[in-house]
Amino acid sequence: MKKLILIGIVALVVFMILKALLVIVSKITEKAFKVSDKKRDRFEFPLSVAIQLLFILIWLMSSEGVANKFGLNNLEFYISFCMIGIFCVFWCYFSWDMEHIFVKPCISKKRNRMIKKISIYASIFIFVIIQGYFQTLHAMDPESEINMMFSVTNYSIVVAIIALDRIMNQIVAYIEERKKENVCICCPLASQNKIDQDKI
Repeated sequence: MKKLILIGIVALVVFMILKALLVIVSKITEKAFKVSDKKRDRFEFPLSVAIQLLFILIWLMSSEGVANKFGLNNLEFYISFCMIGIFCVFWCYFSWDMEHIFVKPCISKKRNRMIKKISIYASIFIFVIIQGYFQTLHAMDPESEINMMFSVTNYSIVVAIIALDRIMNQIVAYIEERKKENVCICCPLASQNKIDQDKI
């Protein structure tokens, strides 16, 4: 447990240092090029993706560093990798202010949540398929075909189907959201009438 806490402390310290540098560079760039709020909002999501990938990389490097120095058992490695998944889920639902180093997270925009979930579930789907393939190769036994089938089912098919279902769910939700926005833009009067009727 102490090793996992050490991994978390190292990862967070390095991450906050890099975020501080990023905030400083961002403010200097905005002042130099006079970036408007509208343009800054366009880069908010790509920056969020880049920062999340950076955090995952830092976490993996911290885990490797602690493992090389103190050693990690299989359970500690498992928990460390699970923490990456937990952080990714938090990333889907929350966004962090890029103008300040220390700030409370706020709920991210609905469209951003959808895109984040699609990317996370797609990554899980691809990872599970690849992992299931290699796991099957290692578990393959010519004398026990049933073991190979169980391996394929346990490591790929069931989880992959769940992940694919979540991908489709978020894609459909995103398309429906876009349709609603287009209707509101094209027919503002109709949407206002609908709101008035709902109030009645």
